[in-house]
Order: sequence, then structure tokens, then C-alpha cells
Amino acid sequence: MLVPFRDLAFACGGNVRTDPRDRRLRRKLRARDVLLTVPHGAPGNDVVAPDVACPAHEQLRERGIDSLLLLARVCRYSECDMNRPQARRWPYRQAVRVAMKEKPKLLLDVHSFPDSYPVYKGRDMVLVHTPGVTDKKAMEEFAARMRSAAKELDRKAWIEVQDQHQDVVHDIIAEAKEIGLPSKSIMLVECNESKSPALCSALIRKAIVGMARDQKWIEPAK
Repeated sequence: MLVPFRDLAFACGGNVRTDPRDRRLRRKLRARDVLLTVPHGAPGNDVVAPDVACPAHEQLRERGIDSLLLLARVCRYSECDMNRPQARRWPYRQAVRVAMKEKPKLLLDVHSFPDSYPVYKGRDMVLVHTPGVTDKKAMEEFAARMRSAAKELDRKAWIEVQDQHQDVVHDIIAEAKEIGLPSKSIMLVECNESKSPALCSALIRKAIVGMARDQKWIEPAK
């Protein structure tokens, strides 16, 4: 399910409160398998993050994986950064919180970066490990799945796992940990804005499908 917040009563930027006790809201925000979040989805923010997450979400659902995509259209520069603690009172984050309390098997927080960003320069994708929140071994395994997928597609992809270097709180994954999602189920990925969003999307989708088959969320391929 894709939830376009502008089209719902609790659209981002509005003052409408989302009540976790609302059963209709809970039904809309339930994902048994995968929760994809794009907190910087407004134009001019994380430029390719929506182009990575949206196709991955649709293709996961086509393969029988229960996926939910929550994409914010709030400008991180002129309004509020949806990936910081101060955003928790905003409708988007309230909706993310409701979805996380449904305990999906995987939370993947999707971001993008300009190739000029020194620490990530040249990489196609970087999985960002936050000690105490995410599980580095699980991230390395996910990265390995994406590298294998790139080889299957006969494409080159530079994919790394890096420890968080910024002195900021990646608050969506932090709140997921607070809510009780296992560290191995919480991930944050950065995608290069100068590389192919279609390739990044395909690699994410293939990695998740492989994980789902191995962990028996879905039937193995015949």
C-alpha cells in the first residue's frame, strides 16, 4: 500500500492528529513484511529517494510481499526535517509510528545524497550503521545481497556499509528501536543522486525478495 499523505485527512503539514487507536488508520498503516520510509521526499530534498522507493515498493507487492511506503512531502529546509526528534509531533511521523507499532519484519529508511558528498562520493549506495540502533552484521548481509543482485543483472555497483559519521539523530530508525523493532530489522540506505535510481531500486527489491524467501515470508522460487 502506498499512502499519499496529501490525499489523506492527516496530510503532512496539517494539524490533524493521528490517533493510534483509530482502527481505520491502523488498517491503512499495517505492513506485515516491509515498511519503507522516505522522510525527505519533498522536491529538492533527497532528490532520487522517491524514485528508488516507489518502484521497489510496487514490485515487492507484485511478488507477494506486504509492503507499505510512507513518503513525506514536507520540506526539510523550510518546514521541518522529518528525520529529527522535533518532527515526532507531525502527522507524517505519527503515521510512521503507528506503522512501526505493527512490527514489520523490515524497516528500510530511504535517503539520497549528491555525488559531491565527500564521505560517500563515488558509491552507488551506502548502508549507514548507527551503533546501538542498527545491526552491522545484518547490514553487511543486506549489502552482500545487493552486490549479488548487481552481478545477476550484469551491472557494477559500489555498495558499502559505513558507520554513521554525522553528529545528528536519524530519528526514524531511533524511534523504531525505542518501539521494539529488532536491530537486525532496522536499516537506513543512502543512494547516489548521480547514479541510476532504477538500479538502486532493483537491488533493494532483489535483496528483500531474497531475504523474504530465506526467512520464509514468501514461498521459495520454483
